[in-house]
Amino acid sequence: MVTTCNNIRPSIPPFTRQGKACALLVSSVVIGGGLFVLFTSAAAAPHRAPLGLSRLSPTSLKALAVTSFVGGAIGSTVGYFGLENAPKFSSDSFANVSQKAKEALVAATDARKPLNKKNEEGRTPLMDAVIQCSPIIVRRLSEQGASRDLVDNEGHTAAWHAISSNQSDLLIYVIGKKDGPLLLQQKCYYYLKSWLKKYSPPQGLVLEAAKSGDAEALQLLIDARVNVDEVDEEGRTPLIHAAIKGHASCGKLLLANKANQDHEDSQGNTAYFYAKHYCPFRPDLHSLFKPKS
Repeated sequence: MVTTCNNIRPSIPPFTRQGKACALLVSSVVIGGGLFVLFTSAAAAPHRAPLGLSRLSPTSLKALAVTSFVGGAIGSTVGYFGLENAPKFSSDSFANVSQKAKEALVAATDARKPLNKKNEEGRTPLMDAVIQCSPIIVRRLSEQGASRDLVDNEGHTAAWHAISSNQSDLLIYVIGKKDGPLLLQQKCYYYLKSWLKKYSPPQGLVLEAAKSGDAEALQLLIDARVNVDEVDEEGRTPLIHAAIKGHASCGKLLLANKANQDHEDSQGNTAYFYAKHYCPFRPDLHSLFKPKS
């Protein structure tokens, strides 16, 4: 079962654990030390204290100085041990990597060796490296042109393996042309936005977003200029599906982007009909649409 990416996706490009620990260490030293010096100076010369600190008593200023020092020390200690315990990507990093992934790293530097050779389970070296959580190997294979669009015997891509094993930081190296529906399904909005800048969304993606009531994904697709009046095999548009499922937020979004509410499906019904039929006690939904003339 794939873990939903919405819980692990970054709002900004992902930092490594080393980067986070280093940032905590440096910021704790700088901020904690700076505040300690500020409060200590203010306590020693209250009449010259900046930022309104002259209103505080020397005792309060000393207490703030001690608190800043202790906070900076704790943050620095946590950052230091975090930096020490973070995985070090050296030659030792390959100790727990499968033989297939090790071979893939060699293949990445040798154009004569196949980058996309599958094993008995249909997995490529790139998939194997993702499963083994080997960032260096994944990145090297990606840079050398390993295919991101191949699937294993179960129909899964390298991106699927990254999400299923909670290795979201590796997605940037393995997302391929086929992974748009996966990113939408797992609510990987950060990566879906990047994917839409590179690839044209396949038919049915906007319909799926409307069916699931995913207004955030729907907005990304609209920003990518998808056809908001795309129809499925029954002649139903995203607006009709939003009406059937009762997704008022998606309905509002589609209508705001000029979706055709007069469109009739293969049975001659409009979005208004389905809103009334499937959601009879939703006047908020009914008010979005107009009756068939």
